[in-house]
Amino acid sequence: MSKPKVNRPKVNKVPVNKINNNGFGNNRSFSTSTRLYRTSLVPTKGRNNDVRFAIIDISTFTEVKEGITKFTPYHVGVHTGNLLSTEQFSCWYLTDYSNPAHLMSAVFDYLFKGHLFDGAKIFGHNLAKFDAVILLEYLLAHPLCRSVIPIRNASGIYLGFNIQYGQIDSKTTKTLYLRDSLHLLPASLANLTKSFNVGEDAIKGGFST
Repeated sequence: MSKPKVNRPKVNKVPVNKINNNGFGNNRSFSTSTRLYRTSLVPTKGRNNDVRFAIIDISTFTEVKEGITKFTPYHVGVHTGNLLSTEQFSCWYLTDYSNPAHLMSAVFDYLFKGHLFDGAKIFGHNLAKFDAVILLEYLLAHPLCRSVIPIRNASGIYLGFNIQYGQIDSKTTKTLYLRDSLHLLPASLANLTKSFNVGEDAIKGGFST
């Protein structure tokens, strides 16, 4: 029985400086991509399906400036998942930085440092419709960000982003993959903690989504 064909995504790269006019050079780009997924399951017996993963979560407050509502990050947490032999949870708070841009720059400094997150999938719940909107503003301003490729399914729904990063003068780049866990576990965080019997302390209170 032949395997169903999968259409490879077509990628159109656009220089960052044509998007946000921040003066970035053409060595960094923002791309668009559409990927079509199989409609049936295919056995993967004998294949190594281990996925290196981590978790990210952003808490925000809202500000209204000139009639426009903006979500401002005040806390970011990253859990190393299965990337390390022992679990590690890192947090950044806005009270420790002069502004949100410095806060987010510190988060990306951590993610881009060394090889820990290179090739890893970093999951955020409802990331494509919320966290990623906030992340992109600061991500594109980070000096190590080389390109950002949004991944969408055939219906145009964003599933996540592929991020290439590295020194501007280097010929080699690293890649991490931001993915929306809501597509894997389609329920609110509050309901998921109950379903998996995690405990009341793990529920995000008023910030449950």
